[in-house]
Amino acid sequence: QPVQQRSAGSGFIIDETGIILTNQHVVGNKGDDQTITVVVDVPGLDREYQAEIVGSDFSLDLAVLRIINEDNHVFPTVPLGDSDESRIGEWAIAIGNPYGEALHHTVTVGVLSAKGREITIMSQETGKPNTYKNLMQTDAAINSGNSGGPLLNMKGEVIGINTAVHAGAQGIGFAIPINVAKDVLDEMIATGGVSQPWIGIYQQNLTESIASQLRLPDEKGVLIVDVVENSPASEAGLQAWDVLRRIGDRDVFSTSDVGEEMAKYTTGDEIMVTIMRQGEMLLIPITLGDKPAHLR
Repeated sequence: QPVQQRSAGSGFIIDETGIILTNQHVVGNKGDDQTITVVVDVPGLDREYQAEIVGSDFSLDLAVLRIINEDNHVFPTVPLGDSDESRIGEWAIAIGNPYGEALHHTVTVGVLSAKGREITIMSQETGKPNTYKNLMQTDAAINSGNSGGPLLNMKGEVIGINTAVHAGAQGIGFAIPINVAKDVLDEMIATGGVSQPWIGIYQQNLTESIASQLRLPDEKGVLIVDVVENSPASEAGLQAWDVLRRIGDRDVFSTSDVGEEMAKYTTGDEIMVTIMRQGEMLLIPITLGDKPAHLR
């Protein structure tokens, strides 16, 4: 007999047919055998609907729901802004349901404290750490239950999706930039997920100590510590202890640089990488694969 579980989160409607944007950790994955109840809470329409997951991505912590809209209701929507245009110090408004239904309709106000933040959170779903990059930081109060709700600018436009708080700290919350969601929204609705271009390496930043131990001439590049079997990297001949120096025409100095550059490509693209192996520079072509679901 199925076990019923109840948890609370937030979300917002982005299409009048009932498309909802929220966090993946709030609702789970497409294909999960579950029923999601959403409360559409607007003037003149305060009722429960059933919804289905049409797309989700664990690594981005994004999910798209579709309300089962049997009466063809036209839902009010919230406009999406441009998170790239948001500036540090501007006002930010968080809306959601902190600690569940008892505190629904909660609005908190703060400022956009920083952009481009990176945090690592232990996933309750996988039990493994997941690193989120390029997050927006705000001091608008965000608590459990706010996840998936909108972070707005003073025009009432969504600039972020509230996703996490800094454990043990006050006034430090994080949101996914709305432009990240806009970039993958159509793909999530069409395919149920997001393809992630993938080389198939485990890497770490070079330090002066590591460079000295490996007798490298400098600290430029990223150290490949392992290569995933049957990955694009292994098929191209990359090896552990190679130093990745360049992707395309960009020099890389950190794992963040690698991630930023990889985000410019799509699955199936061929890229040229420059590696250093035993003091020799090698130029190697790699055809990018799609990152396997169990590694996301």
